[in-house]
Parts: sequence; structure tokens; C-alpha cells
Amino acid sequence: MTEPDPLVALVDDDEDMRAATAQLLTVHGFTVQCFPEATSALAAIDPDFTGVVVTDVRMPGMSGIELFRTLYERDPELPVVLITGHGDVEMAVDAIKAGAWDFLSKPFDPEALLAATTRAAKARALTLENRQLRAATEAQVANGLIGDTPVMQRLRTMIPMLADAALDLVIEGETGTGKEHFARLVHRACDPRAAGGKGSRRPHVMGGAGRRASGDRHRRGACRSLRRRGGIGRRAVPRRRRSDAARAADRCRRR
Repeated sequence: MTEPDPLVALVDDDEDMRAATAQLLTVHGFTVQCFPEATSALAAIDPDFTGVVVTDVRMPGMSGIELFRTLYERDPELPVVLITGHGDVEMAVDAIKAGAWDFLSKPFDPEALLAATTRAAKARALTLENRQLRAATEAQVANGLIGDTPVMQRLRTMIPMLADAALDLVIEGETGTGKEHFARLVHRACDPRAAGGKGSRRPHVMGGAGRRASGDRHRRGACRSLRRRGGIGRRAVPRRRRSDAARAADRCRRR
């Protein structure tokens, strides 16, 4: 699958200059949106704009510098290339220090414009890709499980079902596989109000052998307590009684 051509918002009040610059960019593989003034460009460029902005500085109404500052407030990572006259160089340098991507002095070299626009487009694509990855990761973290494998997707769908089940759950697995973390997620998904009002008992979720996750705390002896209640096996497991001789030997050693 081929990637779409890089997008450029070209803002220039000079019709001939705007047409020539648009033709140059289009011939070299850019998709160009032309705007005769800054206000119309500002209305079309939202925070999710996938391209870059190339704008003249001297324009009636809103100048290119004002356009840059407004766009910078919306999205500081949006690349803006300024095209300036000789008298605007100092102003453009100040804009570069404030976060503009680059500036070109008229008459500019076409190769310089192409180079600056190409670098800006690559940086913009990388920025948007990082945002998408960050948003996907944050969504997974909020869910409690990170990963998009079939196993992780199945675990996510299991959490609400297990939380609503009126059953004791035993989670088994190797050390470090996340048993206790999964137990916490099931407990967190439990709604006490759905099971009979405030103070209703949550399911007992065991995260590993001999440990039970209850909210964010772990208590030992859960397996034994479940056996006593009949939750594991049909009969209670009696404790072995020590012989009288063994108890006498212990008393002698303590003396």
C-alpha cells in the first residue's frame, strides 16, 4: 500500500507567486492546498492537520507571523515555513526562535523550499505516528493490559465476565506472568452494587499458589481457607496432630 503524498497548506496573497509555488510543490510529489489569506487557512487547519504550512509573511489582514503564532498555540509541533522579504529577516529569525520550522528569503531557491518542506513533512508524519502510538498505549494502560495479541485481547474480554461471575477463581501460571495483576483487574472490575448493595462480597481471586488477591492486598492461606469452605475439593483437609512423644521432645529442647 502506497503512502499518500505529503500535504502542504500554501498561504500567499500574491496569486502568481501562489500558483508558481503550488506548481513547484505538486510536480515534486506534494498535495497542495492554496489559501489567498491567513484567515481562510486558519479555518481549514485544525490540530489534526496531517501536513505542513508554507506561508508568506507580508499579507493584508493577518500576517504570516500572526498565523504562525496562532497555529503554534493550537499545535506546537506543526511545522510552519515562512517566506519573507529582505526587510522581514529579523522578524523571521525571531519566529524561528519561537518555534517556526524554517524561513526563506525572497527570491528563494526552489531547491531550498523543496528541502525545507520535505524535512518538515517527514517530521510531521513522525509526530502524528508517535501520537497514535502514545494514544493506543495509554488506552491499553487504562484498561490494565498492554498488548494487541489474540491472547491479550481474550484476557480483556474475560475480565468483565469473571468479575460478574459468582464463583471463586483460581489463577495459575509461572512466576512473573502477571497472575496477581490480573487478579487486581478482576477485583477492580467488580461492582459491589451489582451483587446486592453496599458491602457485598467480591469474588475471591487467587493470584498464585497459596496467595489470594483481595483488592490490592494479598493474604496467605487462601487455598487452605477455600478447602475449609469446600471451595476446592469436597472434604475439608484436617491438620495432622503431633504425637505426645514429639511434644515432650520439644519441651526438653526449650529447657
